[in-house]
Amino acid sequence: MSDLEAEEALIVAAQSDPSRFTELYRRHVSWVHALAWSRLGDRPAAEDVTAETFRRAVRALPRFEPRGVPYRAWLSRVCVNVINDELRRRDRASRFTATMPADPPMPPSDDDIARAETRAIVHGLVDRLAADHRAVIAMRFGEDLSVAETARRLGRSPGAVRQLQRRALVELRALLAKEHEDA
Repeated sequence: MSDLEAEEALIVAAQSDPSRFTELYRRHVSWVHALAWSRLGDRPAAEDVTAETFRRAVRALPRFEPRGVPYRAWLSRVCVNVINDELRRRDRASRFTATMPADPPMPPSDDDIARAETRAIVHGLVDRLAADHRAVIAMRFGEDLSVAETARRLGRSPGAVRQLQRRALVELRALLAKEHEDA
């Protein structure tokens, strides 16, 4: 009797008496676990996949028909399906957790709100400056460029940039004072 015939006899025996499935389990459990572990790289997940593979194998045993193919081939297909289910579950879980914030956002404090309002007012006032004053303020304070770098970008001397910055700040103070008067 060949190994394939012996295995088919064991399958037929297990179909009539499920307690005989233990021998099939013993023959293939190490191999199924190794397959799962090699695909998942995670021992606990491989153990879960192995258990699920044999759970499905026991449930399908009454319908299984040996067709001259080793039981291991069919069992490997079941195992790969369980592995794929696990990988899809992990993918869904990672997409779900990726959309969740790590910590619930903290409500803004009164200081945060006041700073945001001040920034909005300043940005609005800067937008009302003359173009060359707006450019100097944006480069010096928005981009945090040095006087020399700002001068190079504007094609002016550093002294001219300092003068433009002074004039822009005087203009900003005047606009801010007017805002306070109007409020």
